Amino acid sequence: DGAKESMDGAKEFMDGAKESMDGTKYCRHAAEECYGGRFIVLNMKKKCWTEAFAVVIFAIIASGCGANEGILRSGRDASPQANAGNEKTPFARELESMRDADFKFIYVLRRKDGAAIDAEDRGVIKLQTADANRRLSADDDKAFIIGSNVQIPPQNMIALYNRFAVENYSPPPGLETNSNANANK
Repeated sequence: DGAKESMDGAKEFMDGAKESMDGTKYCRHAAEECYGGRFIVLNMKKKCWTEAFAVVIFAIIASGCGANEGILRSGRDASPQANAGNEKTPFARELESMRDADFKFIYVLRRKDGAAIDAEDRGVIKLQTADANRRLSADDDKAFIIGSNVQIPPQNMIALYNRFAVENYSPPPGLETNSNANANK
């Protein structure tokens, strides 16, 4: 008898599901009759656990995405005083680039009157420093930085000293600034 009632309940359930437009109330009522409410409750529990699991997984993944503020801030001092001391003028950066290039001779040429270096001055600099490796205009065209691995001939240096205020930023003789200098010995 119990099996027959279960079969009748299941048939009624299927018929109700076919006839109903909205289906929810009728199917639920038929399922409660057929299974005593267990079918719907079990499905609801399973559905709730599945949705809850999906939400937890999504939350874990979402929290893992994004930048780590500790890493982004590492290596930086947030105080404005520390940052102000590290900023270099364009002239200082260009002079530093000459030092980083390991030139043996570094000179800074400025006009004695403090004016900008004009085309005629550039011609004299180019003529007198023909063997130089690098020439940079710096300090809003008020200075020229000369980098060379060979010494400028004395007669050319005299011509430069007569026309320009010359500052010598060459490293002391015998001082090797390249940290890899001993690697080839």
